[in-house]
Amino acid sequence: MIELKKLNVHRIVDSEEAAARLEADGFTVVTKEAKPNFSGMKVDELRAYAEAKGIDLGNAMKKDDIIKALTAKPAAKPAAPPAK
Repeated sequence: MIELKKLNVHRIVDSEEAAARLEADGFTVVTKEAKPNFSGMKVDELRAYAEAKGIDLGNAMKKDDIIKALTAKPAAKPAAPPAK
């Protein structure tokens, strides 16, 4: 993921191409997080990565299931009920 900023506008994109288009439009790169190569990691390394990032693996035991959990988009948090 790449985060870009222009004045008070922030954009987050997944590809270098999209980032390049925004940079051409005057945005500057704020952060650039490289995607780790999960398929090249061992199960214990995947579990350690998840723990470090605070990602809940649920009951995923197999490598493929752990990778799915790591790459899943986080669920939206429900809105808080209005205060009375």
